[in-house]
Amino acid sequence: MTTISTDLRRPNATWRRISTFGQAAFAELVLFIALFLLAAATSITVANTLPGIVPFEDVRGLLVIALTVALALVAVLVVIELVTLRRHTSVRGDFARAWRRTRVWIGLFADHLGLTPRNRRHAVHILAVGLAAGLLAFAANLALTAVPALAATAAPDARNDAVAGAPSWAAVLYLAIYSPAWEEVWHRGTLLLVVAAVAWWVPRSGIRRALVVGALVVSSVNFGLAHLDWSVLNAVTATTSGLLYGTAAVMTRSLWPAFVAHTVMNAGVGLAWVIG
Repeated sequence: MTTISTDLRRPNATWRRISTFGQAAFAELVLFIALFLLAAATSITVANTLPGIVPFEDVRGLLVIALTVALALVAVLVVIELVTLRRHTSVRGDFARAWRRTRVWIGLFADHLGLTPRNRRHAVHILAVGLAAGLLAFAANLALTAVPALAATAAPDARNDAVAGAPSWAAVLYLAIYSPAWEEVWHRGTLLLVVAAVAWWVPRSGIRRALVVGALVVSSVNFGLAHLDWSVLNAVTATTSGLLYGTAAVMTRSLWPAFVAHTVMNAGVGLAWVIG
C-alpha cells in the first residue's frame, strides 16, 4: 500500500517540479532580455561618446529605449505574479507580495549568472581568473594571427573606421568597452543558464559534466560563427577566446570573469592596433 501511494504521489511531485522550473525559466528569460538590452545600450552609447569616435551605428535614443523596455519586462513579471496571486488583504498588499515574488526571481537570475560576489575574497578571485583568461586569449590571438593560412583571410575591421580619427587612448578604450558586456551576456550568460538548468535536472555528475562541456563547446563555436562575417581568422580567434571565457565563467559560476577576460582581450587588440 505504501509503494502504491508513493507511486501515485510521484507524478504530482514531478509536475510541481516542472511547473516551478517553467516559472523560473520564463522569469529568467524575461530578465535575460532586459539585462542584454541594458548591457548593449549602455556599452555602445558610452563607447560612441568617446572623443574622436565615429559611430558606425545610429544609437540615438538607444539607451532610453532599452531602459524603458527593460523596466517594462520587469513590470510584466510583477503583473504575472499579481494575476496568479489570490487576494488576501488588499490591492496594495497583493502588489507587495507580487513584487516580493519578482525579487525572488531576480535573485535567482543573479545567482545563476554569479552577478553578486559572495565576499571580497571571492571578488578578487573572480578578477584574477578573468585577467588570466583575458591574457591567455590575447596570447592565443597573437599565435593564431601568425598562422599564414589564417592571416591570409584577414579583412578590414569596421571598427577601424570608428577609431581612425580618435586619440590612441580613446581607440583602446572604445574597443575595450564596446562589445564585451552585451556579447558576454548573450553567449556566456546563456551558457551559465544552461549549466544551472543541467544542475537542476541531472543527478549524475558524469552526465552533468558531459553536458556542461558540450554547452561550452557549442556556445564557443556559436560565438566564433557570429564573427565569421568579419573573417575566418576572426571566427577562429573568437572561438578560441570563447572557450577561455566560457571556461572562466563555468569554473567560477559567474559572468564577471568572462566579462573581464573579454575586456582585457579587446584592450590588448586595441593596443596592438595603436602600436602597429
